[in-house]
Amino acid sequence: MTETRSNVAADGPSALRIRFLKQVPGGAVPLSSFAHPYPRFAVAESLSVEELLALPVAPEPAEDQLRLALVPAGLASPLELQKRAEDWMHRGGFSAGQPTAEIMLRSERILWRPGQALLIGPLERLQEVLPGLIEFSFYEGELRKLEREMEADWDTAEVDAYLTHSVDGKALERRAHVDEMTLQVTRRRMRFARLEPCLEKASISLLGPARRLASELAMQAEVIDRLGWLDDRIEVCEDLYELANDRLSEFSYFHREFRLEFWIIVLLVAEVVIMSIDLWLTARGH
Repeated sequence: MTETRSNVAADGPSALRIRFLKQVPGGAVPLSSFAHPYPRFAVAESLSVEELLALPVAPEPAEDQLRLALVPAGLASPLELQKRAEDWMHRGGFSAGQPTAEIMLRSERILWRPGQALLIGPLERLQEVLPGLIEFSFYEGELRKLEREMEADWDTAEVDAYLTHSVDGKALERRAHVDEMTLQVTRRRMRFARLEPCLEKASISLLGPARRLASELAMQAEVIDRLGWLDDRIEVCEDLYELANDRLSEFSYFHREFRLEFWIIVLLVAEVVIMSIDLWLTARGH
């Protein structure tokens, strides 16, 4: 469940840098709180639009924050400022490859891309849709985080694929690594299970315009397709490391049994040799 409060300036252009934090700093009042995939709070820092537009462009979109410009429509905002704000939305070219989504609601225009957004329209209407933007931005950032983690480990999983069939004594050296990867994949599956429902459908606690905005953003960001692709990747890694654990466990058991049987045979042979020597010495004594 998500709880959201509005924090839009009463008049004139404004900007916010919203961070999604584990704890609320002393004296701060969170705009929103989230329970899934783990507890987080949306805490806003007020900026001027000029300060926001002057911030350096990050090489990758931030997963734990949203830079947001709110520009009232009409005479309240100079046309030149609106144009600069739109240029800011298209600036940088993030390597994530997410194009800028543009949505028209009743009288407001929303531009969004990972980590940043621009809202143009009557301030009272912006107050209504802002909760939907914050909710979607948080959950989409968590989705990107999972996507990035799975992408970073994909090459490792491909290297480990040989562990799903025949293994040898050298493969046992990777047992600790396989255990760690199994734990990571399981935790990601748990995060995915908590995150998926939040992205498939906007929270019922959102009012109509905010909920509609969250749904429109999810469609333009291809969230359902991305959830499907991520689910497939997690499942592949789950199967891979389950098989790897089975093969390593089987080989480890075989290896222990083989060593035990080997030493039993050595002891039996030694006993036979000792008995033979004893019989030979006894026969010579007679």
